[in-house]
This record gives sequence, structure tokens and C-alpha cells, in this order.
Amino acid sequence: ITWQESADMMNLLLSYYDGRIRIKQAKRQSEIMAGFKVELGQDSEGNASLLTTASEKLVWDKIPKVMRELGFQIIDTDIRQKTYFLEYKEEEEGFFASLFDEEKQQKLFEDGAYQISAGENGDRRSLTLKNGEGQALEANILVKLYPELSRLFGDRR
Repeated sequence: ITWQESADMMNLLLSYYDGRIRIKQAKRQSEIMAGFKVELGQDSEGNASLLTTASEKLVWDKIPKVMRELGFQIIDTDIRQKTYFLEYKEEEEGFFASLFDEEKQQKLFEDGAYQISAGENGDRRSLTLKNGEGQALEANILVKLYPELSRLFGDRR
């Protein structure tokens, strides 16, 4: 066996494994893009939260995409606590937008620090939105946010 034949065999082997890894990554990405259904409920501590049957990894990977879409900036993450630390600052409208835009959009969030924690609740995952001090948002606030959160978690993004 020559050196070239050995190199060709190694290249074939590496390309096979590389192809398998790419297929797994593409499948994983399509799962994240597909989204999942969320519903209103309570987490294991009785706080108002979103509940889903999606896998923990899928939920964890989808949270940043959804929160960025809502205008949040991710400040930090704590994998052990399964928490993203967020900052919300509303973008100011430009001069021309204030001239031509008749209706004011309703503010979903106040400026400041927030957290979103993923947890277990039986066989489902819970997503609990919290203020900067770690206190869960009240149920009536989550009910107002639910249509937008449901759309974003269910969308292909």
C-alpha cells in the first residue's frame, strides 16, 4: 500500500464522518427553525409561565432567537440555572415615523433588566419571564404577551 492510497482512504473516511455530522447539524437546525407550540400555565413554583412539550435543548436554543425578535439584548446566560439575563430598551422612533405613523404601538415591556428561565414541570418544559430581581411577571402581563410569544416560538426562525 502506497502513501497516496493511505491518504485517499483517510480522506474517504473523514469525508464520510463529516457528511454525517453535517446531516445531524442540518436536522437539528431544522428542528430549531420549525418552532413549537406553547401554552399558558404555571411552572413548578406556581408562577405564570409558558408550557411546552418540546425538548429541553430545543427550548434552550430557541429562546435567544425569540427574545432578540422582541427587542431584547442577551447580557449573560447561566446554564446551571437555565436562565438568560436580558436587557430591554425600546428603540426610539425616527422623526419621519412620528409624522406618518398614525397609531402608536402598545409597549410590551418596560425598559430594564429581565430574565427568562427554562424549567421542568412534570413531562413538560416551562418558560418563566422574570423582572431584573428574579420575580416572575404577573399572570395578567403574561396573558398580554402570550399572542406574540406564541407566534414567535411557533414560527420558523
